[in-house]
Amino acid sequence: DYPVTGESHGVSWSVSFVHLFRMPAFFVLAGFFAALLWKRYGLRQMLENRFERIVLPFGVFVFALPPAVDVGFTFLGTAATGNGSPWTVAYEAAEAQNFWPDDTMHLWFLYDLMCIVVLGAVAVTVFQRLRVPGTWFRGFVRRTVESPWRSLLVFGLANGLWWFPLRWDSIPTNSSWDAWFQSPMLLAYYLVCYGIGWVIYVAETDVQSLRLRAWTLTLLGLVGSLVYYGAGFWLDGYEEQPNVMPPLEIVAAYGIRVMGASIALVGLSRGLAGLF
Repeated sequence: DYPVTGESHGVSWSVSFVHLFRMPAFFVLAGFFAALLWKRYGLRQMLENRFERIVLPFGVFVFALPPAVDVGFTFLGTAATGNGSPWTVAYEAAEAQNFWPDDTMHLWFLYDLMCIVVLGAVAVTVFQRLRVPGTWFRGFVRRTVESPWRSLLVFGLANGLWWFPLRWDSIPTNSSWDAWFQSPMLLAYYLVCYGIGWVIYVAETDVQSLRLRAWTLTLLGLVGSLVYYGAGFWLDGYEEQPNVMPPLEIVAAYGIRVMGASIALVGLSRGLAGLF
């Protein structure tokens, strides 16, 4: 219950700005470098590398992170309210930990990536053995990635067509820390991002082409994030009713919000990649 100020809006926008592209970009990069490992070293060494870099850290920190977060928040909460000694209360909280994870907590993305690496390996193996033709698709992805405006149109439109019917209001994350089983649509979304990264590599895309219009796309991404954030004020307070068509202005606001998010997602991902 803090008062809304310009500063709090700035913080809220900065969080939504990063959140709009960080996870799709993460999974695209994961797919790109998994394909690189497969191409250079083969399936077995790729899986061994992913085990060392993903599974082992997850296996350690899925036990260590929940108690650390709980103790940290307990300490800060006590310090903020002044109800007791922060060190004493934090120590008591540490003693009460059972150190057995009930969920993946903030490590949900590594958990998803482990599942996606396995699914991707199975899919590629099946495609190779069945000799599924993919020349046209690889060429389509390569030409799309190498063109700034085509990237914005194709990937932005694809994202919007995914979001709109599912009524997603932001980039999906693990919505339930209590569950070890993800929503199929959520996992599929990141699997597609991973697959795009994979194809970008196997299609021998010229990554130097990401420099083209990098500043322009980054600025468009910033504008898109502002549109996304601003449209949220139109939707603020609206509660959807079952079997009731939302008012036209709500549908329009949501459409604008999805459009802004899609422009921000592609513009910032490709633009920042080009700048770096």
